[in-house]
Amino acid sequence: MQGKLLFILPNGTQIEATYGTNGTWWAEHTFDAYGEYKVNATYVGLDNVTITNATISISKTPTEITVENAATFEGTQGICPTGWHIPTVAEMTGLVGHCSNSAMINTEGAYYDAAIKGASLTALAEAGWNWQFASMRNKANTAGKGSYTVTNYNGIYGVMSYLIGSSNYQVTTNDDGSLKNVQYYYLMPTYNASNEKVTVAYGNFLAGASLRCVKNK
Repeated sequence: MQGKLLFILPNGTQIEATYGTNGTWWAEHTFDAYGEYKVNATYVGLDNVTITNATISISKTPTEITVENAATFEGTQGICPTGWHIPTVAEMTGLVGHCSNSAMINTEGAYYDAAIKGASLTALAEAGWNWQFASMRNKANTAGKGSYTVTNYNGIYGVMSYLIGSSNYQVTTNDDGSLKNVQYYYLMPTYNASNEKVTVAYGNFLAGASLRCVKNK
């Protein structure tokens, strides 16, 4: 596309926008500090364009999970690279279909197999998923002791290898109102004599587990 669209910050910095394939303009910029910024715009060589000024609020994402904010991390970037995010429960059930929370089951999930109530590890492997049995370490609550899930089957160790999600399932508190535990929806493999599948279940927030980031749309 010919022409340019520029966003202009209060200090005069000009940020050139990129025209996306979906017909929208977008830009990335790293601000020096948190706060509100009034942004103006101008363009050159474009027809039928209407622009308005805007105010952008840049705030710090909480890094500590509390009773108050535990349910606010859905779709967060976390440790994923820019342009990617930690998967949501909708994205996970959109892949494997079955969820321990029956209200979240998605029978239209891409690899959902009704016969096994989940997605076959074989089918996921054929699609290039390359599931890794890496085990995980977690605590059942804030006062608990961390331990590894070292379940093994058929010569494979670390069978309980959850993949972290960002959608909150529930928050529990102690009698004094302090945080006891938070559970998020995780992808969970079931690999034993009866099953070889992946479903969506719940995992504790004090956990060290694997992660597969999802690209932003």
